[in-house]
Amino acid sequence: MNVTRSKVLGIVVALVLSCGLVMAAVTSALADQAKSETRTFVDSAGRTVEIPAEITAVAPSGPLAQMVLLTFDPSILCGLATSPDKNVEKYFNIKADDYIIFGQIYGGKGGFNKEEVAAAGTQLIIDIGEAKKTIVEDLDQLQADTGIPCIHIESSISTYDQVYLTLGEIFGNTERGAELAKYCKAAYAKTQAVVEKIDKADYAKVAFITDETHAIAKGSYQGQVVDNCAENVVVFDDVVGNGIGNEISLEQLAVWDPDILFIADAELYGKVADDPTWSTLTAVENGKYYFIPNLPYGWLNSPPSVNQLLGTQWFPRVCSPELFDDSMQDVVSAYYKALYNYELSDAEWAEIAATSAPAALDAAA
Repeated sequence: MNVTRSKVLGIVVALVLSCGLVMAAVTSALADQAKSETRTFVDSAGRTVEIPAEITAVAPSGPLAQMVLLTFDPSILCGLATSPDKNVEKYFNIKADDYIIFGQIYGGKGGFNKEEVAAAGTQLIIDIGEAKKTIVEDLDQLQADTGIPCIHIESSISTYDQVYLTLGEIFGNTERGAELAKYCKAAYAKTQAVVEKIDKADYAKVAFITDETHAIAKGSYQGQVVDNCAENVVVFDDVVGNGIGNEISLEQLAVWDPDILFIADAELYGKVADDPTWSTLTAVENGKYYFIPNLPYGWLNSPPSVNQLLGTQWFPRVCSPELFDDSMQDVVSAYYKALYNYELSDAEWAEIAATSAPAALDAAA
């Protein structure tokens, strides 16, 4: 009996050990599989993040990231930071009803809805733009709260080629990334080659007005297109970084007395010539005031995203049209085709040019 019990005990021990080895093997295999389904990504904030190997559902952190991701491929977005208006729907060929609105992490009303982001099956949260001082802590906390990897990709007007190359690698679509990168690099370089020849002493004196009582100040992230090739007369010690800008008065604007006025508010643009207070400004008297196009986004900001690359090409051609020998229509149409995959019609360009371009920059240039 004792011998039999010993044999049985031996068999049981052997089975337990065997099961243990099998479980260990299964656990190891699952770990290897999980590892093979992710990859390591080092973001612009220096954070090392494990991201999915294949990504088809992304949440943008806010409007800046949303716009860049829309230009790359709208289908990768499982939701949006802000609801698209009819113009965004038109140029990106999307429908607002197809997207959940998550809110945004920074700026605006905030309200990034972590629960809805997670419920939407989001695989990755992407922040694109200027790095906030607390970016590392913010994204680490968001990642811990949601269980979703979060990354930051820093961008500026001169680096969108690198941004798109990075997105191409992240989404496994290097062809699209390279296509967008090629356009961004060439468009920026072509304009900068001319801009860099302008002596700062010859910079046009300009003001970028967002509404009747606000303007974008010199040194603002929102005003980097302006500062690149013009003297922004709106100077404050405490620069406001949002899209509205610093509060100003018409009296102060008259003291600054810009040569050229760029106006983001359509209603204000329509009335300055007939308003007895605004019409006394040198820029208005000389007819050198322009509406800042905003289809589907503002060309100088709102948001300060890749749309500023279009502004970078448009703005100096308005300030110094004599330095450029290309057609503004061709320049703008090329941007719409590359970034929005949209064919801008002659009629659409004529509508834009009527308020936003000197006659020297019409289609016949």
